[in-house]
Amino acid sequence: MLTSKILTSSLVLLATGLCCADVDGQRRRRTSWRDRSSLKHILFVSDQKFESEALANAKYSIFVPKSYDAKENAQKRYPVVYFLHGMLEDQNRFGSRGGSKVLDDAIAKKVLPEVIFVCAYDGNRRSFYVNSRNRLVETMIVRDLV
Repeated sequence: MLTSKILTSSLVLLATGLCCADVDGQRRRRTSWRDRSSLKHILFVSDQKFESEALANAKYSIFVPKSYDAKENAQKRYPVVYFLHGMLEDQNRFGSRGGSKVLDDAIAKKVLPEVIFVCAYDGNRRSFYVNSRNRLVETMIVRDLV
């Protein structure tokens, strides 16, 4: 009985410590997100609107390799990754959670090839990326954004 209480207390303390550590880490990442000059291999373009027959408030943010506009790469084809944010988040969440730095480092270390990284936004934050009667979110992504 005493052993289970000690174990339970230890797990609670460990979980609390992990949660607190994560919150501190997120604060640091949010702060570093403001300084985009640290990105060496990708460029970030935020809050782009686009024409969508399926959805009126369609936006995206995009990361492109810095070599994308180079004349010698005019015919180069880049892989594209579409990032779908979590509930109550938006197209800038990937970068604000530290994802842009991870992406930049992965490209620098050649863990990933140069990629175009698109972060979609449906104007709702809780669509689960499926069509409903009055919101065609899946169609907006699959047909209009791609």
